Amino acid sequence: MTADKIQYNKEERGNALFLILIAVALFAALSYAITESGRGGGTIDKETVMITAGEVVQQPAGVRTAVTRMVVTGTPVASITFTGAATPDDVFDNSNGGGGATNVPPPTAACVAAADCAAWVYIPATSTGVGTYVYNVGTNTGDEALAVLQGTSGVTLDVCNQINKGLGFSQTTYATAPPVGEGGPVKWVTPPTGGSFSATGNNYTVKSTDTSLDGQDFACFQNTTANLYAYYHTLYAQ
Repeated sequence: MTADKIQYNKEERGNALFLILIAVALFAALSYAITESGRGGGTIDKETVMITAGEVVQQPAGVRTAVTRMVVTGTPVASITFTGAATPDDVFDNSNGGGGATNVPPPTAACVAAADCAAWVYIPATSTGVGTYVYNVGTNTGDEALAVLQGTSGVTLDVCNQINKGLGFSQTTYATAPPVGEGGPVKWVTPPTGGSFSATGNNYTVKSTDTSLDGQDFACFQNTTANLYAYYHTLYAQ
């Protein structure tokens, strides 16, 4: 048997094994969906919520990877922009040495009003000492680069709860609503232009009235007492 024939047979077996693994994964996913649907309240809507929540988390995760790569290769995080400009400092630049990330809008089903899912709000990290940080994710003294989804009407309660369920938040405590932000609503300013840091939370600090958001890189929370839900995703902590 020739070397070419042996190599061909190896590749053929490898491809067959790969197809088998895909089939097993698909069967497992189908079994899970059927099982969940039979547990009372399981509907197609529930599966849509699960998929939508996954997309909300996944999209800024890709941008975070690009930001990290830019910082590792020498771009100061305070210089990174999120506008899509054709410059080496922009995370969405694909032609001039920038981050190469794809600027994908949030899934429409994640928002109460479709217009709120037209685009992510990206808050760049600054070096001014005045901005937005997530309590105990970084040092509580520097500005985090963040991706935010909220808009005027906010993220749907179902999607928020699904995201937090995936994070392991207590479903006893947060069965009907996400954690409530402390110190009033966070003002998503791009970039922040005022305020100061406070360990107890202020209008630029992401912190809950309990400890559930402490150290959480990403999560969903109630940004006001009027059931306006927001999702944040840390792109770079300082």
